[in-house]
Amino acid sequence: MDFRTLLESKRKIINTDHAVDRLYDDLRFGKDIKTKFGDIGNFKKAVEKVVRSAMDIIVQRRKDKMGKYAVHSKGTGIGAIIDWGPYSNDNRNNHARIVTLLPIKQVHRFQPGDVKLTVEQQLKMLLPESVEISSESDTYDRYDLNESHSLHFWEGDIYDNEIMDYLLTN
Repeated sequence: MDFRTLLESKRKIINTDHAVDRLYDDLRFGKDIKTKFGDIGNFKKAVEKVVRSAMDIIVQRRKDKMGKYAVHSKGTGIGAIIDWGPYSNDNRNNHARIVTLLPIKQVHRFQPGDVKLTVEQQLKMLLPESVEISSESDTYDRYDLNESHSLHFWEGDIYDNEIMDYLLTN
């Protein structure tokens, strides 16, 4: 059995359908996704491929270290925040739980550090229009994207997004 088959058989992606449905049906971002991927089944397959690539990187290069990772696919523009750790009844293996999917952002050239900037731009796009983040001097704001992920702002810029590492996939 090769490494990828072993990885896929023992590691799971958790919460894919809910995250995919939410972004696909979003009034602000769904139109771009539907134009690029067509039906929701194609979008789901593309998301799974991106997350599986991130899982490979986490296991091979990050030594299976638990934590929140941001992943961005330079090929599809798909971005996601995944929480890597033991879930379900399987305490022996870490799995990828999708915290949130990010709006599609196509970037054609990447320099070192660009993944972090791209993900932060995608995270800011998720903020509802009604949310005001102050750019005044010495101001702190916090916004909870969902029950398991928050953004922390200092003077209008994200200074902590609870992400341990940024991964770039094809």
